[in-house]
Amino acid sequence: MIRRLLGNSRKLDLTEGNTVRNIWALALPMMLGNIMQTAFNVVDMIWVGRLSSEAIASVAMSGVVLFVIITLIIGVSTGTQTLVARFMGAGKCADAENVAMQSLIIGAVLSVALAGAGLILARPILQILGAKTMILQLGTDYLKIILIGGLGMVYLFLVCAIFRASGDALTPMLIMIGATILNVILDPLMIFGIGFPRMGVKGAALATVLSRGLAALLGLYILFRGSSRLRLHLAKLQANIKTIARIVKIGFPNSIQMASRSIVGLVLMAIVARYGSYAIAA
Repeated sequence: MIRRLLGNSRKLDLTEGNTVRNIWALALPMMLGNIMQTAFNVVDMIWVGRLSSEAIASVAMSGVVLFVIITLIIGVSTGTQTLVARFMGAGKCADAENVAMQSLIIGAVLSVALAGAGLILARPILQILGAKTMILQLGTDYLKIILIGGLGMVYLFLVCAIFRASGDALTPMLIMIGATILNVILDPLMIFGIGFPRMGVKGAALATVLSRGLAALLGLYILFRGSSRLRLHLAKLQANIKTIARIVKIGFPNSIQMASRSIVGLVLMAIVARYGSYAIAA
């Protein structure tokens, strides 16, 4: 049953066939893909937890900050997915491609902003949350690397959104599973120095950046190669302010809603940080 659903999800047309089956064929891979997306920070915490309580506390605190940042990325991906799906459903593939290309431009700009924020604001943000001494240093190292390498994270969200909007829920799920497996493999190698220099918490961050980056590159390769329902062309990568504004307009309310909930997590983290590394790690 599951195999049949997943098989149908690669080129799914919700207007044909059994409605319930089609919905599950789209929803099941999406759920699994989202689980894989959240697994990155969890995997990092599992391996980093073997170093020290300060190390796992630094990753946990950074993870709360990253979740707030991810709400911005989700907003862009939501706007992209909504418009691409709308145009694909109307048979306007050229318009759908235009939206996808504009989302990549937004993603590039957002990635530059995240890199700048990582360099300048990583340490002050963690200080505001109450990080001190070793937790502050380790958390700053982790957060800086993740944000400087944010292009892979941003594009991975966008690529998955484009695939799903075009009716292919299986490909992004497989990409996310591959990225998670790669992260599981690279984490211990880079953290503990197996075949690499021993990097500790920095190694966990670098493994995550590499895993996401390679997964995003694979997704882009498939989209530009033309083996998906929606084919992208690099020659059409030209900014269209009107389309960019539509993407932001649709995604912004969703970002605000999610950010408001994640800010609660920041407040709780600031309170817990007063009780030390063991409390944060817990």
